[in-house]
Amino acid sequence: MAVQPFAEPDSLALARRLVAGSPSQALAWAFAAADDSQRQRRLALVLQAWGEVDPHPALQWLLTQAAAGREWEIKAVLAGAISHPPSALKAGWQLMAEDADAGGIYATLLAKTLGANGQFAEAFDFIQHLPAGTAPDPVNALFRRWAETEPSSAMSAVEGITDPPLHAAAFAAATVAWNSRDPAGLAAYANTMPPGADRAHTLGLAMDQWSLQNPAGLAEWLNTLQPGPEFDAGVALMIGRTDEANRPPETALQWVEGISDPGLRQNSLIQVLMQWNQTAPFAAQNYVATADWLSDGQRQAILARLGGG
Repeated sequence: MAVQPFAEPDSLALARRLVAGSPSQALAWAFAAADDSQRQRRLALVLQAWGEVDPHPALQWLLTQAAAGREWEIKAVLAGAISHPPSALKAGWQLMAEDADAGGIYATLLAKTLGANGQFAEAFDFIQHLPAGTAPDPVNALFRRWAETEPSSAMSAVEGITDPPLHAAAFAAATVAWNSRDPAGLAAYANTMPPGADRAHTLGLAMDQWSLQNPAGLAEWLNTLQPGPEFDAGVALMIGRTDEANRPPETALQWVEGISDPGLRQNSLIQVLMQWNQTAPFAAQNYVATADWLSDGQRQAILARLGGG
């Protein structure tokens, strides 16, 4: 069938009109493009327009082509189908049923497409019904996007997941994504979690990132914590990530004195003093000589390391 040239530029509106008339005509228009780049652009428009109308035959056509399975083609159909979430979900199940070997790829594409459109509840319902043993990629795709845009609701969804592998994958993806955007917010969330491995991991993740982005903000927040392992870990991070260029030695020493763990306190003290000793050896060694919280043995050992013993 000959395809008549169009005076208007390639557009989604044009592809919609062609698909409404005949998907076959729309495909012929796409393949009649002058070069590969324009052909791909037109085909993406046609597939999106076709997905808006009825993704099922669009996907069936794709799966019969030699190039079936290319992600950009599937994404184009799903981008159209997403305007009607039930159609998009039906399309996802169709893909996985008809091409089981690539089922994980299709599930991930659908989770990404729904998430990019803000349809997190629909995507969450979809991944909860995936077959047992499905790779965690769809979960990662959804919860990374969800936590980047709506971290509180993403974590609420995570808290409601009872399947251990699914919970672990969702929790890891959500905390990493939230941490990349807002470590202070993640730290505040972690502070509300019950004691345990998840709380310790989340708080450590947040403080590590926060100490890189805004050590002054982390230092201020640390002052709100009760003495204990979490405060100790935060202080140790602060000391490791700062020096005299962005905080006075006296401030760092106040942090050190608040550390409860003896070994961590000793290591952090040495780190601060070794830096201070390079610029103000008298002040550093005088601190050691007069600090009443150090034993005589600790004092002598530290002074020896600083060259003042």
